[in-house]
Amino acid sequence: MRHTVYRFSGECSTAEIERAKAVARECSARTIVGAGGGKVLDTARAVAADLALPVVNCPTVASSDAPVAPFP
Repeated sequence: MRHTVYRFSGECSTAEIERAKAVARECSARTIVGAGGGKVLDTARAVAADLALPVVNCPTVASSDAPVAPFP
């Protein structure tokens, strides 16, 4: 199985998504795999959606929205 590693810049932005899409096109990607925190996963989902490719997200950071979640 061939793969290409794309180094995420740290921010999920339109520019970052476009750069990742260019790399995916260049290597004829058939699946997008995101591994990391929320920004990485959001970027992977956006790239996959724009290119009509399947996405596999592997979260590596436990997240909690408790500080902003309303109490019942």
